[in-house]
Amino acid sequence: MRTSSEEELVVDGKVRGSLACCDHVVFELRIQRTGSNVKSRTAGLDFRRAEFGFFRRLLGRIPWFMVLGRGGV
Repeated sequence: MRTSSEEELVVDGKVRGSLACCDHVVFELRIQRTGSNVKSRTAGLDFRRAEFGFFRRLLGRIPWFMVLGRGGV
C-alpha cells in the first residue's frame, strides 16, 4: 500500500488563488493513480430476501385521508 509521502504519486501541484474572505489559498494537486484489482469487501443489501410485511402493516395504520387531506397528493 502506498502512502501520500511517496513522491511519485504527486504529479503536479499549483496554487490556484486565495479565498476572498480569509488568508486561505486553494492548492490543487494532481495525483497519479494506478489501477488495481483489489476486491471490495463492502457488503450490499439483498432486498429480494427482505420481509416488508412489517412496514406494510405500519403504513396501513396511518390515516392517510387525515394526513394528506381530502384532495390527496
